[in-house]
Amino acid sequence: MLVEKYELMQDRYTNMMVKETEMREEMSRQESEEREKNEYKEQLENTREELAEVQVEYEIISKRLERRDPTYRRFKEVFSKLVDTINRRNL
Repeated sequence: MLVEKYELMQDRYTNMMVKETEMREEMSRQESEEREKNEYKEQLENTREELAEVQVEYEIISKRLERRDPTYRRFKEVFSKLVDTINRRNL
């Protein structure tokens, strides 16, 4: 009788250890995924900031070109209208 109880308790203990190991592995996996997600968020934010900087630079250069080259200004107006039309018609 005591031997049976001992064996039962030993089995329970073993099962608890296996479950603990599985839980630790799951926690480790989740932590790793969380770190990876945070890295992607940081990269996305950096990319957005870089895009904003490039857009500002583009606008500055475009304005300079418009002032110096009337042909560029006309082409820009035409292509802007073309893009607007395409966007409105969802082409």
